[in-house]
Amino acid sequence: MELGIPFSPFVLPLSFIALLVCVGVRGYLNYLKAPQFPGPFLAKISSVWLLVHTFSGKLNQHNAAILEKYGSPVRIAPDKILTNDPIILRHMSTPRSNFRRGTFYDAFSLQPPLKNVLSQKDENLHNSLRAKLIRGYSGKDLPKLESDIDSNITNLVKLIRVESTAGRSIDFSSLAQYFTLDVLTHIAFSAPIGYLTQNRDVYSYIRTVSDFLQVLELGANSSFIQSILDSPFMAPMRPKPTDKDGMGAMMGMAKRAVSERYGSDPKVEQDMLGSFVKYGLTQQEAESEAMVQVLGGSDSTATAIRMIILHVATSPAVYVRVQKELDENDALFNGSLISSTNSRKLPYLQACIKEGLRIWPPLQALNSKLSPPGGETVNGVHIPGKRSSTRKRDEAFREQEDSLQLHGTL
Repeated sequence: MELGIPFSPFVLPLSFIALLVCVGVRGYLNYLKAPQFPGPFLAKISSVWLLVHTFSGKLNQHNAAILEKYGSPVRIAPDKILTNDPIILRHMSTPRSNFRRGTFYDAFSLQPPLKNVLSQKDENLHNSLRAKLIRGYSGKDLPKLESDIDSNITNLVKLIRVESTAGRSIDFSSLAQYFTLDVLTHIAFSAPIGYLTQNRDVYSYIRTVSDFLQVLELGANSSFIQSILDSPFMAPMRPKPTDKDGMGAMMGMAKRAVSERYGSDPKVEQDMLGSFVKYGLTQQEAESEAMVQVLGGSDSTATAIRMIILHVATSPAVYVRVQKELDENDALFNGSLISSTNSRKLPYLQACIKEGLRIWPPLQALNSKLSPPGGETVNGVHIPGKRSSTRKRDEAFREQEDSLQLHGTL
């Protein structure tokens, strides 16, 4: 005797039709979230367009192309619009703006569920945390800031001289990041790790972070993917302080440095970590913030250095003029290094630095902000607010589903 429902040849076709109807209804509802903004059709009905181009590693190029084609703002996902309008960018980023941090920032929770200064979206908690960090990041509590940077510049110049004297080719791209990592760990923990003195990728950190940044971008651009990355299921795959290489090894180094600043006999240093401790960070918060400053500062600063040097070195007229200005102001140099104050007396050098940052901004990620609940009009563009809903949902779900996210790019 056989039990169960007999198979019908109509089951599969009907199931397929039902699936198409569901997809179609979902696509139509997605389209209705912001129908007034132009953009690729696929981006209006799903997040597939954004995810495909994020996977490609060329999202910035595709964003530039659709901004050129459709104008600004342009739609890149059902709940995301993109702009390169400097007036809108400035308005949404000001401290007193009504725009709030979007789901983009969730990706920067390096140790979920713990929030850091980048991933904390609650404005009150974020401002409270920033108040504890600001004097460290501004350098006001770092009396040896310039001398610490100078010592690493000396190590960089020494390494270049040793390698060039030996007739070995120099990969300045790698040396730029060795330099920024040594500077950041020096001003953060009072001692550089030693990338420049060892002339190697210590902990294989640079290699592993390059892979990590691709995953981070996916999470930043998709709240669904980020929810998976933050889930307990993914915990065994995250970097751990006990790792011998990669981000985990760097986390372990930061954890050991932080542990010395707490306890019954804490070590006191006038560095960035010392400033964090001074203004009330807990040990766990200090560990998280220590990793944020290394991860967030090393690659972006190295990119800025690389691109400024590249544009100056490959523009003969610019290179000659910079060299001429340096030669004519030799008196400003103290020994072999120029001070920060004296470097500001060299207008053409300063212009090259600012122009390099303008041509190639070191941070290319989408800057995400949630629209105000009531919407807002900026520079003639109305950004809709939260859509009305009769369903009861928690605040996090409402933020992700009911508010339009405005993304900025340069």
